[in-house]
Amino acid sequence: VSTWWTVSPAAAARLSTPLIPLIGGRAIEAYRSAQTAEERVAEGLEFVCADTSNLDPSIWEHALEVSQLRETQDWTTDALVEAVQTIAPYVLRKPRFAKLLHKVSQPTLVVHGTEDRLIQVETARWIARERPDWTVALFEGIGHVPMYECPDKLVEVIRAWMDAGAVRQGL
Repeated sequence: VSTWWTVSPAAAARLSTPLIPLIGGRAIEAYRSAQTAEERVAEGLEFVCADTSNLDPSIWEHALEVSQLRETQDWTTDALVEAVQTIAPYVLRKPRFAKLLHKVSQPTLVVHGTEDRLIQVETARWIARERPDWTVALFEGIGHVPMYECPDKLVEVIRAWMDAGAVRQGL
């Protein structure tokens, strides 16, 4: 049974590593150092995309460039650990997350892939029930990064949302 907070075991393992006190960052660095930049890119894109076979080749090229750049920056693991530790208290506690959702006063478009392995589609459905004033667009067969998998469709949805008057000019 899928609930709003359910993640796959692989995603849970990957996302919880930065939360391990004292050794989370070192475990991430050890894992990354055992892979080539190409392997990290392939694994990362397979994690966030429902289907990597149709990705534009430029996505692979840019992701590889970023992966190689990260190898030269000694702060990247610390930044990842800090980001996960900052976000986790909100997303792991439904009442706290709901309270945060209700603080948003601007028109909001939530775009979510139905095959997202990082954040389950039930989370988007829960958000739609929690915030009926928001627009929630579900992309069938798409993973966590619709901007990679179906950029034209994403632009179309954003334009239609903006044209519908959800966002005033100048904001």
